[in-house]
Amino acid sequence: MSENQDLRPSWMKLNPQIDHFDLFEGIGELQEDEVRHLRYGIKICDQNLLFDKTILCEASINTNVYPIPNVPSWINGMISLRGNLIPVFKIDKFLTDGKTTGNENKVVFIIGQGPNAVGLSIGELPVSVEINEEEIDAISPPADTPEIFSDCVNTAYDIDNKIWLEIDIDAVINNIQSL
Repeated sequence: MSENQDLRPSWMKLNPQIDHFDLFEGIGELQEDEVRHLRYGIKICDQNLLFDKTILCEASINTNVYPIPNVPSWINGMISLRGNLIPVFKIDKFLTDGKTTGNENKVVFIIGQGPNAVGLSIGELPVSVEINEEEIDAISPPADTPEIFSDCVNTAYDIDNKIWLEIDIDAVINNIQSL
């Protein structure tokens, strides 16, 4: 077989006039500076949290969360995701000592995969936030940053008069699991 021989089945061979089209072109080819400036943003209570867009995560809307008896109110329960049981936490209830925040948490933000994944109940879908570090100066985290996040903050930014805390999500998960 020659090196240039097309080994694809006949149904996968494209018309030679359009054979130049690569369905997967550009996927996974972000430049390093593009990745560095993109973050996911979620809101928990009054905290705007940013984390690296390269982490493995997903948002699930209107997912059935199955309660667990005899646990603190900030442990929302478990979900079944692709054969894995994922614990789901309501950090807003932890931050408000179990009081209702008024937000209906219909989104489960799942971080990680498989048996190491955890879910966070959030009120809104995550947003994509672009940080141009040349134009936006980092600030000190506010003094009233909740303890669960305070030792996890890498940087804080003031974007459109909102304080965003860039956090180490692995450290936050470790803090949650140690509660």
